[in-house]
Amino acid sequence: MKASRERSRQSIERLGGVDPRPLTFPHPRLGALDLAQWWTLQAWHDGVHLEQLRGVKAAPGFPRT
Repeated sequence: MKASRERSRQSIERLGGVDPRPLTFPHPRLGALDLAQWWTLQAWHDGVHLEQLRGVKAAPGFPRT
């Protein structure tokens, strides 16, 4: 996740001055998303996985030995 976040941060820095709306890419379920929507989706998606990791780490018996 750290590597993915770093790549995202670098992408945002490189393209920070560009209007993201005309840069669209297809999503398999959501259809065409512009770059800003992709960045927002990625941030939300990372949050979902972080909560999953926190839940696993907080579970009784973690870590198994």
